Amino acid sequence: MTASYARRPYASFYSLIRLSFLALALISLSGCETTSSPDYTDSGKHRFSLFSYNIRSNGHQCMAEWRKAPPLPPSLWQRVENRYQMPNSTTNPRIITERNWYTSHQSYLNRVSARSARYLYYVANQLEARNLPGELALLPIVESAYNPFAISTSQASGLWQFIPSTAKHLKMEMNWWYDARRDIPAATDSALNYLIFLRDHYEGDWLKALAAYNAGWGTIDRAVAKNRAKGLPTDYWSLDVPDETRAYVPKLLALAQISKNPAAFGVEWAYIPDLPYFAEVRFQGQLDVAFAADLAGVNSDELYQLNPGISRWATPPGGPYRLLVPIDQANELQERIANLHSSQLMPTPASSYEYTANPRVQEMEAKSPKSSRPSSSGGNSSAKTYTVRSGDTLWSVAKKAGMSTEALRKLNQLDHNEPLKLGQKIALSGSSSSTKNTASNARVSQSFSPANKSASSTPASTNNKGKTTYTVKSGDTLMAISRKYKLNVNDISRWNGMGKNQTALKPGQSLTLYLDASNKH
Repeated sequence: MTASYARRPYASFYSLIRLSFLALALISLSGCETTSSPDYTDSGKHRFSLFSYNIRSNGHQCMAEWRKAPPLPPSLWQRVENRYQMPNSTTNPRIITERNWYTSHQSYLNRVSARSARYLYYVANQLEARNLPGELALLPIVESAYNPFAISTSQASGLWQFIPSTAKHLKMEMNWWYDARRDIPAATDSALNYLIFLRDHYEGDWLKALAAYNAGWGTIDRAVAKNRAKGLPTDYWSLDVPDETRAYVPKLLALAQISKNPAAFGVEWAYIPDLPYFAEVRFQGQLDVAFAADLAGVNSDELYQLNPGISRWATPPGGPYRLLVPIDQANELQERIANLHSSQLMPTPASSYEYTANPRVQEMEAKSPKSSRPSSSGGNSSAKTYTVRSGDTLWSVAKKAGMSTEALRKLNQLDHNEPLKLGQKIALSGSSSSTKNTASNARVSQSFSPANKSASSTPASTNNKGKTTYTVKSGDTLMAISRKYKLNVNDISRWNGMGKNQTALKPGQSLTLYLDASNKH
């Protein structure tokens, strides 16, 4: 098996430069504080905020006097802005309206900037490869706020917000395992190809092409024909289009103005280094995401963020046979996978998984405007039912109902290996049973805090000798648990009789830990 990477042979050199820069920055900026009023340095047109380069810290900013810091790597946004090509008037009232909204919501700009740091380098490279305008790198902000798990009322999904019908027309794969609309490479490729088609359809008029991306080219064609019949101008600004489309293009152009000169508008535009964030690791067959996270030494949620198209606990059996991984861990993961047989990439049988969904997808579907909600029958609060929908599991339904999976299984007289069926009616427990199990579920979902080890605030129960039983939560990996408790991964595996390749965990699983061992490492 050979690696297929976004990085080049000199990527390790880049990594060394980046690590050296971060080390110097930490030395120079020791003692910096986190405040709500950062001190920023002007750098050319930008007032860069060093959004903690490692965005896995949730975008927390290290506030310091950046004039004392070592030189930063080039700004990725500057490269994007150098490709801005669209006509953009600073006095257009519709653009001003949208610009005023953005400039009065600095926290929103911070959030989308932090999210974009994972994906922007890839998007920028794809734009350059196709010789497309840099403004298109801002389109995922307008569409999804750079959230690949965003879902709209019309069921549009992903960074580029494809509705199911458009995705089918573009032959984007959507199945139980995988949704190409959320997949970063697949969705970006489809979006840019579609935008090129629209640009050509409107003879190079990008503003009408963008309007058609939002409203559909049929809608824009009719608006153009209507104006032409009346002898009116047919440019985007003159068209009679839906309200959402009237604001759509101005939003993009407002963001372009702000990003190019944030100081002029009194806002900070986050600095993102012009360095790749992820690389591609290839393999044969399916790969358990939690197992891959342990092999790579990263949190499984980070892999789900980079691979949002994966809907379940593993990569789809029909491909794509790749995983996007933080670039610093990609080489090691590729080497470890190369030493494993394809059958070892799924250490836990599928039948052992009670919770099968990507946790991020589960959360997305729960927030979906069209997601099913438990409904009462005949006004009796103790006789609620739920209709099973696509992607539901016994675990997810139980979580929504605030009860344990075992209680839900018994209530519905389900066998342990009996799967749920689409459209199946599931009876839910009454309020007293729900209340009884909520505390248990809340305890399992809490995070361990070294500062508070009381039985009421930790998912583990500990005896006086340091022996602890830890209940695995969704998204947990051995690596994450070992870091949380300051233990050795190999020790945890040995204590729990886990083989070398049996590192995948499943929610609800109990692990024996010896906290005394943390003092020996």
